[in-house]
Amino acid sequence: MATLFFLSSYTVNAKEVLINKIDTKNPFLMVEQITNRTFLRLKNESVQIRQTPNLLKRVIKEEILPYFNHRYAAAKVLGNVHFKNISKVQFNQFSVNFREYIGTSYAQIFTLYDNQTVKYSPKKTFTNKKIISVSIEIISSSRPPIDISFKLRMNKKTKEWKIFDLVAEGISFLDSKRAELNKLLNENGIESTNTFLMKKSLSDIRFNTDKI
Repeated sequence: MATLFFLSSYTVNAKEVLINKIDTKNPFLMVEQITNRTFLRLKNESVQIRQTPNLLKRVIKEEILPYFNHRYAAAKVLGNVHFKNISKVQFNQFSVNFREYIGTSYAQIFTLYDNQTVKYSPKKTFTNKKIISVSIEIISSSRPPIDISFKLRMNKKTKEWKIFDLVAEGISFLDSKRAELNKLLNENGIESTNTFLMKKSLSDIRFNTDKI
């Protein structure tokens, strides 16, 4: 799964991509805009990123995390049992640490960027929906097309959408993190889990390939 969340195309005007504001009221357009902006920066800043891999964290922090619903994702990871047994302060700290952890995880994934292309699915109606999946098709010359989906949730008050999960090859990124962190929560509790997330979020980004 770690090889999937790093694909886009540059068929749009670069200047328009950087200037246009992200449309958070339309989940389909939002996903398209976010991916275009992110991958354009990866392309433009590839030399600097190769020299200083941790710059990938900044790209993710600026281009993706503002549109990531870290509190909802954190609550989903905790589940009802753990969520009910921790304080508000502990949850707030967990959600912030989880956000930074996801940022570092995504940044590491982006080290595999290699100019692959993506085909966006036709836009569908999202009226009266609170949660929606936006699918894209990954196109590569070296393997069959791969379908992945971004899961988004709408804020009832603002009517704005935010991403909370990515599903690739039938595997939910959020579910995999829930399985990983619940073992730690069960064995060592919330404070130890918070420390683990904080430590992981500070990990340096490393290149495992020669491509970016």
